[in-house]
Amino acid sequence: MDGPRSRRPHQRTRSPGLFFGAAIVYLALSGEYKNWRSLKPFTGILLFLIIAAPWHILAGLRNTGGMNGHGFFWFYFINEHVLRFLGRRYPKDYNKLPGYLFWSLHLVWLFPWSLFCGTLCRQAYLAFQRYRASNPAPVDEARTFYWQPYAVVVVGLILQNAFKIPYIFTLFLALILFLLHGLRRRQSNSPSGSPLLRVNTLAQRSTLLLSIFASLVLVFFSVSTNQEYYTFPTYLSMILLLAVALAHAEQIYSTDSGSRRWITVGHATFTVLGVAIAITLLYGLWTSRHLPFVPDIGDLLAHRGVGDYTLSMSGIFDLTGPSFAALRLPATLAAIAFLIGPAIAWLLRSQRRHLAATVAVALTAATFFIAAHIAFARFAPMLSSKSFADTIQQLETDHSISRDNKVIFYGDQSYGSSITFYLGRQVYLVNGRSSSMLFGGTFPDAPPVFLTPEDLLTIWGQGERKLLFVPLERRDAVDQLLGNHKVLLFESSGKALFTDRPLDNPGRTPDPNQRGNFLIADRSHPRDTWRKP
Repeated sequence: MDGPRSRRPHQRTRSPGLFFGAAIVYLALSGEYKNWRSLKPFTGILLFLIIAAPWHILAGLRNTGGMNGHGFFWFYFINEHVLRFLGRRYPKDYNKLPGYLFWSLHLVWLFPWSLFCGTLCRQAYLAFQRYRASNPAPVDEARTFYWQPYAVVVVGLILQNAFKIPYIFTLFLALILFLLHGLRRRQSNSPSGSPLLRVNTLAQRSTLLLSIFASLVLVFFSVSTNQEYYTFPTYLSMILLLAVALAHAEQIYSTDSGSRRWITVGHATFTVLGVAIAITLLYGLWTSRHLPFVPDIGDLLAHRGVGDYTLSMSGIFDLTGPSFAALRLPATLAAIAFLIGPAIAWLLRSQRRHLAATVAVALTAATFFIAAHIAFARFAPMLSSKSFADTIQQLETDHSISRDNKVIFYGDQSYGSSITFYLGRQVYLVNGRSSSMLFGGTFPDAPPVFLTPEDLLTIWGQGERKLLFVPLERRDAVDQLLGNHKVLLFESSGKALFTDRPLDNPGRTPDPNQRGNFLIADRSHPRDTWRKP
């Protein structure tokens, strides 16, 4: 995938760091830190450094004198980690979700299993009640907790205004301190040497570790540049917790009314949502029933650019009614799955056939994933530029253009990164020192592939043939720069491939059965009058 959607902030080394952080918290709470020698921390750290340090050190020594005098160490450790966490990374080619969306979208990513989170919350609450009963707090606990909330508010506001530290970060830190304080007070009534939390069985230890890891990752990214897909590494632990809670609720389904109620709520919600989703998809199919199938769905999208495509769900706002003409198969599969699957699962659950009910939910989700994969492939012309690389290779094979040509991108290389990959050759970039190439392109030994619009205008039509790839976002700029002095070879999802002279063998055109529109340009007409051959 390329284009602005590919310029996603990456987790890099943060997920392993959070895993080790979760392990440290687990050892402290469970009291297993006393066995720290068995973890071999010194030899483990030494092995890690032997593997990782040489590359980082060599990269830092060989990459100096970049943008504003900064080298690799500043770029990688400060800009890409510290400043990214604080929301001050340069360039600002990413976005930040509102807090309510960051937390609520996890229910979407974990759907449909997130509908059964009520059983998990209930079992966690009951476990907390059992802990409180077996570990009573001192009798004066209530009298010591009156000024702390006010202190959190005051300190949070001061840090937010003076040091730009997010208020939610202070809130989460305060909650952690209150939790540790409460555990410590309850520990005072236990025998000397007792851990803050007693976890005796494998199930208890696993639950504690998974809960700590999931909580730490969610909290960390909620105060950072909080794209919700940053938290994907923690979804495995969350799914395991949900699976254990659902399995336990199934075991006590007959005797425990609370478990029975929350499972029923999950199935009822799944059924209602399934019907609503199915109706929406069927409506889209009905409104596009008279439209022919269009292989390039990009021609049917609105290209609204919500969030400049820096949010993971930006593309969904580009969908239009006619776009369902290109999504008939996946939309039909998803509609059938959501219309039938949730109802069958609820029916099986009411008959107390728990395994069959859970399998029905899983099959519904699997069918939807298959439909989503098919739909994703239909978006390939918009998300990828591979068809442009195929076009160039086919034109060279047909001797319509010489292999002695220069491929140029107008804009950042991420707009057409697939072309570089599939052609396996160096490309030139006009105004390419942006986003992905901004920092690396400023080093003294950077290859001379960066051009200005004036450079392009100078070399256009001179020397070897020029092939200019232009993303949708730069079409107007290229039209103003080159005017009618260009030949349009291929167009797909608003992206275009131009050349600076007619084809060497104009009688042979690329295969019209491929996705996109192959065109023969009429130099006397503006862009909106290109004629298909």
